[in-house]
Amino acid sequence: MTTSRLIAVASATDRGLASPIGAHFGRSPYFTLLRVEGDAVVGVTVVANPAAEHHLPGQIPTFVRDQGAEIVLAGGIGRRALTRFEQLGVDVASGATGTVQDAVTAWLEGRLRGATPCRKSLEHARAGHHPHHDHPRRP
Repeated sequence: MTTSRLIAVASATDRGLASPIGAHFGRSPYFTLLRVEGDAVVGVTVVANPAAEHHLPGQIPTFVRDQGAEIVLAGGIGRRALTRFEQLGVDVASGATGTVQDAVTAWLEGRLRGATPCRKSLEHARAGHHPHHDHPRRP
C-alpha cells in the first residue's frame, strides 16, 4: 500500500507544477497543493493565499493545514510561520528554488529538507521591522 501525502508549495503564480516558487511563504499569492503517492504526483490543485497582501503569519499556516497539507515547501519562511507549523504538526522545508516541479522533485529525492527562518525574519525579530512592510511604532 502506497502512502498518500499532501504537499503545499508556496507559489508565485497559479500555473501548478510550472509555477515559480514564491520567494516568501507568507507573501506568496498562491499555494500549489500536490497529492503525492510514493514518489509520484497524482493530483494538483492551486488555491489563492487569502492573506497574501496582508501578511498574517499566524493565520496562513492554519489556512494551509486546513487544506490538508502535511508538508510545506517554500523559498523563504518567517520564524512565526515556522513555529506555527511546528505547533500544527506540519513539516516544512525551506530553500526551494525554481518551479513547483523542481521543489517537489528535490523533496522526493531527499535534497530539500529542513527549514530555517529567512534572514528578513531574523532582522524583523531584532529590529522590529523589515523592508517588505511597515509596522506602527509603539511608544
